[in-house]
Amino acid sequence: MRIARKLTLALVLAVTFVLTLHGWLSARRELAFFESESRREARAMGRALTAVVSEVWRTQGEGRAHALLAEANEREDSVNFRFIDFAGKDPANKPLIDPGRIGELSPGRETVFRDGERTVTYVPLAVDGVRRGTIEVSASLAEQQRYVRRSILATGITTAVTTTVAAALTILLGAFFVGGPMRELIAKARRIGEGDLEGPLVLAQRDELGELALEINAMCVRLADERSARMRAVDELRHAHRLAVVGRLAAGIAHELGTPLHVVKGWSNMIATREVEGDAAIDAARNVSSAAERMANIIRQLLDFARRRNVQKEPVEMVSLARRTTELLGPIAEKRKVDIVVGGSDALVDADATQLQQAVANLVMNGLDAMPTGGRLEIRIDRAHARPPADVGGDESEWVQLRVRDEGTGIEPEHLEQVFEPFFTTKPVGEGTGLGLSVSYGIVREHGGWISVESRPGEGTCFQVFLPASSVGGER
Repeated sequence: MRIARKLTLALVLAVTFVLTLHGWLSARRELAFFESESRREARAMGRALTAVVSEVWRTQGEGRAHALLAEANEREDSVNFRFIDFAGKDPANKPLIDPGRIGELSPGRETVFRDGERTVTYVPLAVDGVRRGTIEVSASLAEQQRYVRRSILATGITTAVTTTVAAALTILLGAFFVGGPMRELIAKARRIGEGDLEGPLVLAQRDELGELALEINAMCVRLADERSARMRAVDELRHAHRLAVVGRLAAGIAHELGTPLHVVKGWSNMIATREVEGDAAIDAARNVSSAAERMANIIRQLLDFARRRNVQKEPVEMVSLARRTTELLGPIAEKRKVDIVVGGSDALVDADATQLQQAVANLVMNGLDAMPTGGRLEIRIDRAHARPPADVGGDESEWVQLRVRDEGTGIEPEHLEQVFEPFFTTKPVGEGTGLGLSVSYGIVREHGGWISVESRPGEGTCFQVFLPASSVGGER
């Protein structure tokens, strides 16, 4: 339940309880007051009537006194008067009082009873000092009770109206002061979770939610600074690893450059010493130019791989990128007697070509290191339907899949969950930094994809890279 609704419910319950309790106490107080007033008035009327009846009885006789009492009874609608002797009977000797109550009547004092919706007051009657009986004054409480019921109804209506107004006001104020700001805070939190740290959250209110918005903005600034620092550190780490790979390529590239250098040297000497002339000299010059172009391409590839560049994503053709990578690593593969095969269908991904080439090169180098006695390493690019892992998120969709499968020694089951951890390696000291796979993992994740690995000891390893397909291309 949302905070505004909780506040509304709490306020409605509190207002309803307070007003209901107030109405109940007020009704009890008014009812007690009316009953007290009714008794007081009944006593006053009884005393006055008793004095008149006593005087008439003394001067005009008992019959006239009873007649006077009957006349008074006829003139009052809400009050009844009766003469009752001490045996509980009227002048006609008819019982009027419950025998069980006769004993409660005191011949010398006033007595008050509550009989349903009436109050009954008994005032002693004495004539010439002789107790003759009592006069019963019965007053109805119906009017007072109707007033109390109307008061209760008015209190109920007031409670309902007050509760409705309070609920509506709470909902409106809650939506304005709580609901809207909370939606903005939630949206900002979601953007932060998705990696968007731009755009400060501005809340006009100066309360706890406003302070929370300011703290979130400050947190975004700190996270942005830390992200920049982390990206710089990661970039430095990747560049250092790329230079380490370049160092490992040095021996193979030196061998690769050796043959064209011998060609250039030999044909250049023949041209300089005029051993070849005419058309033969022209052919020799062409051979020198071809060998120089081959060396320039090799050096250009090596420099492109080692050079630090800003991240620039553009449509990259995966098969072409894989082939350029294998050409770069060809000397090492040839030295280790590993046959690298690239296949599959062309597919475009939006990526930084240099970073993605480094990721693929790390996976290929890992396969080459796993096959010290030679073998076959296959790189294949296809399109595949897959559901991303939980840490990536998303529904099942089409992805560009790059698989690097080797026939090497494989990975022990207990090491599979650690292969992408920085500095984790099973290679002997001096033969690996433990950064290759972790760098590849980070590059792929930054491109919106993920890497999975399958391996069995002695049966080789298969790394699968899944990348989002480019929005401007597809299979060709």
